[in-house]
Amino acid sequence: MSGSRRSFVTMGTNDNVEPPKFSKQVTPTITGTTALFECYVTGRPAPEVRWFQDGLELIDEDNFRMVSDTVRGYCALEVSNVHEYGDAEYMCRAVNAGGMVSSTVELTIGKKPKREEDQDDDVTEKQPPKFLQQIVPKIEGTTAIFRCQVTGNPLPELSWSVNGETIINEEPFNIVVDSDGVCTLTVERVQTIGSAVYQCKAVNSSGKASSIVELTIDRKTTKKQSHAGM
Repeated sequence: MSGSRRSFVTMGTNDNVEPPKFSKQVTPTITGTTALFECYVTGRPAPEVRWFQDGLELIDEDNFRMVSDTVRGYCALEVSNVHEYGDAEYMCRAVNAGGMVSSTVELTIGKKPKREEDQDDDVTEKQPPKFLQQIVPKIEGTTAIFRCQVTGNPLPELSWSVNGETIINEEPFNIVVDSDGVCTLTVERVQTIGSAVYQCKAVNSSGKASSIVELTIDRKTTKKQSHAGM
């Protein structure tokens, strides 16, 4: 299974608007033939929530039932007869005046049973990648720092991209991964890149996960800040 999140960050402030943010990413639970996907999202005004299966928007009818509690920020999707859909990607998208955020999980149905000889070889249970912390961006002058944390067994391989293009670990980019799964991407002279979508992908033999953040550069705000510093 995999999860991904997407959020907007604007260089500038608005006390009346807070962009959507997942305080808990989409987490699936399967009971019999029913799958329950749950998450928590915050934002002001209260975000509008939509659910998707393999990129197609779902309607609250038949095998799909949706719950949204704007007071607690709780969102849920219940899928009956989930095995009929097989392996699929489920996404929760939240939108308000401050931006858009999404959390995605890839559900794998009907794993093959292990052979007896393979069971003895498993010292620790394999786990697909999971983001313990979604990408959190921080702006320091003309430098942007993106930090996230991922776990999984075996240890996932991590890669970064900007606007869909793979980032190479050389100027103006610097990528650092520590033993705790904390991954940091530093971008120098971020204003020259402008507004862009940054993504961190984590992959291992058990699955994949991704975290996405869209950084919006307010050039007017940046210009004013630059003059103020002169």
